[in-house]
Amino acid sequence: MRFFIGDALVPDIAYLPAPTDGSLDAYLSRLEHLLQGRKFGLVVSAIQGHSFSLWSHLREFLHGFYQSTGEPPYVAEAGIFLGNYESTAFGVHQDQVDVMMFVLKGSKTLRFWEPMALAPSEVARHRHAYQPLLRRSTCARAVAGDFVYWPAGHWHVGESDGLSLTLNVALGTRGGTAANPTPLNAPPEIMAAAVQGLLNARSRQERSARKRGSSFEHLREKPLTLSMPLRAAVEALRESMINGALEGRLLAAELRRLTGFGFQPVPPLRPPPKLSHEETVRGNARYPIQWARAGDTLVIAANGHALTASFHPVLVRVLKRLNQGLPVPVAELLRQPRSTTRVRGTVARPHPDDVIQLLKSLHRCRAIEFAEVAQETRGRPDGQRGSSVRPMPLSRD
Repeated sequence: MRFFIGDALVPDIAYLPAPTDGSLDAYLSRLEHLLQGRKFGLVVSAIQGHSFSLWSHLREFLHGFYQSTGEPPYVAEAGIFLGNYESTAFGVHQDQVDVMMFVLKGSKTLRFWEPMALAPSEVARHRHAYQPLLRRSTCARAVAGDFVYWPAGHWHVGESDGLSLTLNVALGTRGGTAANPTPLNAPPEIMAAAVQGLLNARSRQERSARKRGSSFEHLREKPLTLSMPLRAAVEALRESMINGALEGRLLAAELRRLTGFGFQPVPPLRPPPKLSHEETVRGNARYPIQWARAGDTLVIAANGHALTASFHPVLVRVLKRLNQGLPVPVAELLRQPRSTTRVRGTVARPHPDDVIQLLKSLHRCRAIEFAEVAQETRGRPDGQRGSSVRPMPLSRD
């Protein structure tokens, strides 16, 4: 969160929203007393990471859009702009993201310049006092309920016509955002992060590397070889490529991005649930759980979170059943067929507790919900039972 008075960034947290405010109106009332008529602007970046409800609405909005365009190559992010500022605190500027702006309250005037219409030197001179640049600009005035789009690279500045509140969805088509300027995206970056994670995990287990003596002394006797830590790193990398550990990390990164709809960050995990054999659960057929296999590891992802388990067809059967989106008793998911298809390698049959743990993890990811099934026989000529399903109350995110 960044709070500005005029174009000055104010570090005092007294101006930021607080839980004790309780509502937007109460927060604005408190600000009015603090500011004594001064103009302000509040910018909250990556707000989708704090609300599953907001994130899921954004996912639904972008669902069809992504089917036509694909996900943005870098990052997706939502931010809030609130204030009565005369102009955006950072003045005329460019972004590396396409922007979809929803006006939620009040009205706002946007001024745009095509990328080549302004030279960086003149923007530096007139960033805040940009009147000399207006004759080359395009103007758009938006009121509550309006939607405004502008592409990455366009110079722009906003002017709040009194108090306004907007939700800006940034799609990283050319790069990152102010809150996330260097999102990992290119294959070398993703690979490097996966290798670093593997080696860090290995080094935490092996802290016994000995220090070498002077390299110059060794050069006199024989050619220099890799030090013990580097040899251990090479061996760890070679082993991870054979057993699928590196592929598993790369798959997890891909599935996190796919199921997170490009948003970074996504809402955090829920607290661990209490889950008994008597519960009934239900998945989401519109946004199904995704999985992939890497060696003997099953990589599973939902809603921007990834987890791993030892691969077994029984677990895949559970995931497929959940992805139907229908209520299913936990006890039924725990029942395993007497025989399963033979797969490569020796894979131990999962214990019922492993299935329970998988279901708990999926609930934490919000991939499944508890469902209460009401059995009804009245009105059915064949006496067959039916079911009506309603979500059980859940804690707020």
